[in-house]
Amino acid sequence: MNCPNCQTANPDAAKFCMNCGHALADEIMPSIRQWGFAFLAEAYFRQGDLAAGREALAQSQVGFHPDQPPGAFSPIYIPLAEARLALAEGDYGCAVTLMDVLIARLRQYGMRAWLAEALYLKGKALLEQNRLEEARATLAEGRLEAESTGSRRVLWPILVQLAQAEARRGNTGEAGDLRRQAQEIVIFMADRMGTAELRTTFMSLADARSIFEEIS
Repeated sequence: MNCPNCQTANPDAAKFCMNCGHALADEIMPSIRQWGFAFLAEAYFRQGDLAAGREALAQSQVGFHPDQPPGAFSPIYIPLAEARLALAEGDYGCAVTLMDVLIARLRQYGMRAWLAEALYLKGKALLEQNRLEEARATLAEGRLEAESTGSRRVLWPILVQLAQAEARRGNTGEAGDLRRQAQEIVIFMADRMGTAELRTTFMSLADARSIFEEIS
């Protein structure tokens, strides 16, 4: 294909123009750019960098249509990032609504890989709204999904939220057990990361730190 920036002819499989470096993937599959920026936004939100996250999220929404098929990934990653931003800004109702729509679409298309994470974000928002029983039911469903798909990445934060729910109900013993389970998963994951730098970055995340602060 010809580069739209400098008109240089490039191989059809080229991702960048060999003359000017223009990103050709955007011309072939715009959804690649969308979900890439959405994934980046979510990473920023996890680190607590809301400004950078908002900027990346805005980039992901360029040309995005919510009715795109979820197989393009952007209709999955963009709502997940939007829900994390809503949680960070205290707009819990918005987070619940976003995840209700996404959960329905994931179930419609049988895409279970992201269902646990969507249930986690919804459950966290419900808990922040003090809708305790709804939060517990949602998080319990998310826990089953995470366990059945082997997703430790999502399971440990679900356990943390369930622990908070049980603590609010006065079940301190069960809350402590849930936190310890989350701690074990975090340690298991950290021990298997490729480099000391990755392990340090992971363990410095606010959610991971909070487990050890609450248990200690």
